[in-house]
Amino acid sequence: MRRPTLEHALLVAGLLAVLGSAVVFLGRDFFGRNRLHRSMGDGLHRAVRYVRADLDESIPAIQKWLPPVAQARGAGWIYEAFTPPEVTYDARKRELTAIPSCRELEARRPEFELVAVRREPFRLQLLGYLGGEGSYRGVFENLRSGEVTLAGPGQVVPELGLVIADFHVTRRSVMLADGTSSDQWVADAIVRDSFTGQSTALAAGERSFADALSAVVAGNEDDDQPTFELREGEEFRNSDLTYRVEHVRLDPPAVELTQRSARSAEFTRFTLTADKAQSPRALSAAN
Repeated sequence: MRRPTLEHALLVAGLLAVLGSAVVFLGRDFFGRNRLHRSMGDGLHRAVRYVRADLDESIPAIQKWLPPVAQARGAGWIYEAFTPPEVTYDARKRELTAIPSCRELEARRPEFELVAVRREPFRLQLLGYLGGEGSYRGVFENLRSGEVTLAGPGQVVPELGLVIADFHVTRRSVMLADGTSSDQWVADAIVRDSFTGQSTALAAGERSFADALSAVVAGNEDDDQPTFELREGEEFRNSDLTYRVEHVRLDPPAVELTQRSARSAEFTRFTLTADKAQSPRALSAAN
């Protein structure tokens, strides 16, 4: 029997070492895969645990929206989201008013006509003066109350919200009715609105007007119809229609109205213009 040599012993030891390494590597890979699969499965199971919503009292019951229903026409039916409303300012009331955009529809023509447009007289008029140099006082007429009072610079007319900012009497040339001129002593005044700060010049013997305009309107059936005045922002009824005065223009004379029926919330716009050929009724209204 041949004795094993050193070379055979080393070869056997190397083979055993290779086999042992392979067994350890394969075993570690197998157990690692198994552990990873089990842990991921458990985590996923815990994360997506299913619970019925209708059994949880903290979650409100699910309600379905009803299908859309067409809205019936009537008051407040206009819902136009893209065209901005028309905004007007009433200088007398100092109020802004917004109305839906007007629709140019076929509508009944108003049963009245524009006779004339005129400027409204200022609420305080200067009639003349009293006193001497250095002590002049103006003679003022309150058109709202009809009272006539004496006032000088710095005095207040509280019921009209006006202050006499300046008053003076000067001698200047005045045109007479016959076309000639004459040097006369004439009184002038500057009054200031206490609320708006706007100033207005008044001259004795001359009619002073405000910036506000009024439209003189009458029925168009015959010349015997009475006239009435309309101002911006005012509303009035005629038959079953309601009219609102949106704008009054002096030159050329015109008034813009919106018309609304009691059976509909829609607006229709009209513009009335005065006849260029002045009738006796228009001439009397302008004076």
